[in-house]
Amino acid sequence: MSDDLLVIKYNLLPWYNELDDRIDVEQVDFPTAIRERIQALGEYNLKTVTRKETQLEKIKER
Repeated sequence: MSDDLLVIKYNLLPWYNELDDRIDVEQVDFPTAIRERIQALGEYNLKTVTRKETQLEKIKER
């Protein structure tokens, strides 16, 4: 698996913000371990979000 793609096997839909197309990791009830993984990834594009899995793709720096 690539370092540019983060696959999380967890339902993140409760924290999905459709307007911004982002996962709201700053909410108090957001799982800490997953928050740390997403923050370590840096800027990302949301590829997919379902109740079983979320895929985040790192934005490549130019």
